[in-house]
Amino acid sequence: MKSGSFSENLKKQLDSVKDIEGFPRAEVDDILYLSEPPSYTACPNPFIKDFIKKYGNPYDSINDTYKRDPFIKDIREGKHHPIYLAHTYHTKVPHQAVQKFIEYYTNPGDIIFDGFCGTGMVGIAATLSNREAIISEISPFATFIANNFLNSLYPEEFMKIFEEILCDVREECDWMYKTNHTNKAINTRTKKYANYIKAFEKIGKINYIVWNDVYECPYCYNEICFGETPNERKPGEKYDQFNCPYCDSIVNERKAKKVMFQKYDDILNDSIDVVKDKPILISYSVGKSNFWKKPDEFDFHLIEKTEGINIPYWIPNKRMPKGRSTTQALKSHNITYVHQYFTKRNLYVICKFLDLCKKRNFKIWFLISSLLQKASKLMALNKDYIGRVTKGTLYVSSTRQEINIFYFLNKNIASFKQSLEILKHSKKFIISTQSATDLSNIPSNSIDYIFTDPPFGGNIMYSELNFIWEAFLRVFTNNEHEAIENKVQGKSLQDYTKLMERCFVEMFRILKPNRWITIEFHNSKASVWNSIQTAIKNAGFVISLVSVLDKKVGSFKQITTANSVKNDLIINAFKPKNETPSQILKSADLSLDIQFLREQLKSLPIQPMVSRTDKMLFSKMLAHYIENGFEITSNSTGFYKILNENFVELDGYWFIREQIQIYKKLKAEIRDN
Repeated sequence: MKSGSFSENLKKQLDSVKDIEGFPRAEVDDILYLSEPPSYTACPNPFIKDFIKKYGNPYDSINDTYKRDPFIKDIREGKHHPIYLAHTYHTKVPHQAVQKFIEYYTNPGDIIFDGFCGTGMVGIAATLSNREAIISEISPFATFIANNFLNSLYPEEFMKIFEEILCDVREECDWMYKTNHTNKAINTRTKKYANYIKAFEKIGKINYIVWNDVYECPYCYNEICFGETPNERKPGEKYDQFNCPYCDSIVNERKAKKVMFQKYDDILNDSIDVVKDKPILISYSVGKSNFWKKPDEFDFHLIEKTEGINIPYWIPNKRMPKGRSTTQALKSHNITYVHQYFTKRNLYVICKFLDLCKKRNFKIWFLISSLLQKASKLMALNKDYIGRVTKGTLYVSSTRQEINIFYFLNKNIASFKQSLEILKHSKKFIISTQSATDLSNIPSNSIDYIFTDPPFGGNIMYSELNFIWEAFLRVFTNNEHEAIENKVQGKSLQDYTKLMERCFVEMFRILKPNRWITIEFHNSKASVWNSIQTAIKNAGFVISLVSVLDKKVGSFKQITTANSVKNDLIINAFKPKNETPSQILKSADLSLDIQFLREQLKSLPIQPMVSRTDKMLFSKMLAHYIENGFEITSNSTGFYKILNENFVELDGYWFIREQIQIYKKLKAEIRDN
């Protein structure tokens, strides 16, 4: 719950953090309303230093005994955990997988950091592992979700308030989702028509309505709908082409022109051009049975009434920003404002929920916001009859599913409650809303371990995709320092690389020496992978082991082929105890080779592997010279001489002397087995 003294303190300290990169775009009052200081602020968090002072252990270079090899165990974790499913987001790492890394690299009470926290899965993993968490993200919506995961109400209290709010919204809006039960309806289980006697004068509850865009036949110019054809097909089934019911010509959806018409938008108080659409199928329930039917006169009257209704609550009247993802709905459906992504009926219900959440307890909005995408026109109906939002886009399909929000809440509330049960125990965490390019509110050498899942080039336009969610919060991402590749923002691959390098430089600074950072990287282009690798190394980290996540079997395998960039990568790197690689290179004497090699060999698992061969070690040494702009003084002969004089070779692999007995013991165990 919010503390009055901390809220007042945050208000006083806003000036001290307003220049930190990533400070959101919003009115001060909206930032303060969303924040729950000191644990969560919808801006750069000024209380982090106090958190570290209270829970952290200062770095002691003299007495530090920390030592870990890189993590190489198999991980098999699915995405069907209640916490993972509780709230949708563009990218997420299952918290159970992160827990294994945290428990391997750290001790109870250590402080874990994630600068690209998304919905807070690393924070959840840390707190469930009895560690402290500092997590940050540039998106206010993402940190809002993370805070509600980590600082949720107790399940009983949450459900009590939610049921009260739901009851009030139902009382006002339930009539919007009614339909007549008819003997022309088809039972979805038996595929038979409804019994006429049972159907007589019964009212059903709408589950969802299928909407189709209306096209103009390019041959006879009549209006046609690709879901309405004389052909026999299952309700809701869609074809890319079919025979025009008027002229019998074969019409292709991609080549046909959508019908546009002018419609008065009472929210904008202006007439706008919109794509004509019509309902073609209604899924509804009577008792425990579900049915399909074509809309009848009652349904068309109800739609007309709900479309003309005045919404008496606050509505996010915000124009969508120019961008790459936002152009999708603009080009296909002329959608330019947030509210245009919703039918009037669903917008009314959402705004009613928002109004009551603000009046009673805004934590309930956590649940309601989880269905915003699915309650919008982003919900496409696929050929398998399952509605889906195309991830990482703002794509509006020509065949959409308008869900009954009450129906959807009823389907998902059980798993949501389950997630609250798991997370109800007390936790030590702090959340900040800021760019990872500037972590100046976090002291140097204060973090024990970093696990992070950074943005990957131009794959996902986070600030554009989050704009709809953030419009309801009234606090928006400041995307000036958003680390993505985006032509509209004027960010090239080179700009992305520079931004990522700044992020890793800051993470290098705050991480304690001789500690690890694990970077999960979803990757499709070799150029982007090279950018990330360059950024990590230039920041000062030494990459020890890069693994690939095999999604089919869910295990990690060491990278051995060039095409591994097509998969998800797990990068294990460490911060050298004494000096960064670039500082080592500047010392420019024989000891630099020895010191660098020792750091490399210490960081590798004590087992046979390519990274321990002389050729691989020489390649790594050359790469560090070249990347840091120093003249290469040793040829391969001189390098191998250094290896022979200072390290030990067994079975073609190189070790520091302290590792030899461990390796021999490992060999003996393998031989005995």
